[in-house]
Amino acid sequence: NLDAWTLHSRALESAGYRPGDILLVGLNETPVAGDVVCAQIYDWTTGKAETVFRLFHPPYLIAATSDPALLRPHVVDDAKVTIKGVVVNSLRGRTGAI
Repeated sequence: NLDAWTLHSRALESAGYRPGDILLVGLNETPVAGDVVCAQIYDWTTGKAETVFRLFHPPYLIAATSDPALLRPHVVDDAKVTIKGVVVNSLRGRTGAI
């Protein structure tokens, strides 16, 4: 099972991923330390969930960026923060002529 997602965040720029990249997420993959994962962060007071892409360093999800707004780590607790899958490949479109 693969899901394709377009990355809209700078959260993984230091890991080589840029906004606009297409990330292929293996939904049946088990994450290991260092994997880029797709996760959901739930806000139970509002009933909303945010989908994020981060590096998995058990038990944390961390960003690889210089953007201070994205540096807060998230603890994977399978209640508020759950991992949905592992990024198994990525695609980058043509960005223009040199």
